[in-house]
Amino acid sequence: MKRRHFAFCAFGLLFVLATPRMGVSGQSNASYKLEVHVKYTGAGAVNEQHKIYVVLWDSADFMNGENAMPVAMLTTSSKDGSVTFDDVKTTPAYVSTVYDPTG
Repeated sequence: MKRRHFAFCAFGLLFVLATPRMGVSGQSNASYKLEVHVKYTGAGAVNEQHKIYVVLWDSADFMNGENAMPVAMLTTSSKDGSVTFDDVKTTPAYVSTVYDPTG
C-alpha cells in the first residue's frame, strides 16, 4: 500500500486508549498496549474483502508527506471494530485509518 493511502479518512469516532506495561524491573524500557476502536459510518460494506486498515506511526511526520514508515498495521472487518497494538515503544503514538472499498 502506498504512503498516500494512509491519509486521514473520516470514519466517525476513533477512540484510543493506552495503558503502560512496565518491564519486570519497572525500567524506562516500558512498552504499551494500544487499543483502537473504529466506528465506520459510511455506506460501503466492511467485511473480509473490504477491510479498515489501522496504521500505527511513531511520528506525526506522515501527515506532512514525509517519508515516514508505519510501525505496524492491523485490520478490522467490522464497521464497529477494535484492534490492539501490543508492545508499542513510543509515546505519543499516532494512528491513521484507511477504508478499502475495492477490496
